[in-house]
Amino acid sequence: MGTLALGLLFIIVFNITARTAQKLGVSVASVAAKMSFVIPVIVGISLYKEELNIVKIIGILMALAAVYFASKKNKTVVVKFQDLILPLLLFMGTGFVDAGIKMLQTWQMEEVDFPLFSMTVFGAAGTIGLFFILISSFKKPLKLNLPNVIGGIILGSFNYFTIHFLLRALNAEVFASSVIFTISNVGTVLLSTLLGILLFKEQISPKNWGGIALAVVSIVLVVIF
Repeated sequence: MGTLALGLLFIIVFNITARTAQKLGVSVASVAAKMSFVIPVIVGISLYKEELNIVKIIGILMALAAVYFASKKNKTVVVKFQDLILPLLLFMGTGFVDAGIKMLQTWQMEEVDFPLFSMTVFGAAGTIGLFFILISSFKKPLKLNLPNVIGGIILGSFNYFTIHFLLRALNAEVFASSVIFTISNVGTVLLSTLLGILLFKEQISPKNWGGIALAVVSIVLVVIF
């Protein structure tokens, strides 16, 4: 039941992400999604009594700043007060997805269940998404877009393995979940920023470079100390 609920939350968060990116820009969506790692961090400390020393706390705070500055673009986005609900929902939804994965991994799963869990989550999300597509097709004819289908398959494959290896990392218990989620989210922002520079020749501002530097330092602090 929890896995099916997580699948529903997946498809909801995916649509909120798309809506936020369309309305407010990719950078706003990226910041809202990646800063949400504070939610599973709080859950880890509250439910599983994970201990954080002062250095790790500083590292997590630096990680929050790193996500913001590394993702911030020079383009100014005018955000109306009523539009703030989108990034807020994205922040909470993504955080609850990560926290839900940790809870299910701890309470309901053995390592042998990881592939089945991942398939069930994506199967539930896909079924729910298909259901809503069929409903909307009665109002507007459905057009099959091959590039979108191929892109969805590729993205889904990456997401599947992301969840699988996240579960393995949490199960290994080498690091506390608060450390793992910090590394995962900050590392994603760091890697995507660097790939943007190398592959798409993106222009990086001094704030972005500062965010990259903070990201590296924050990862070192939460891992080593």
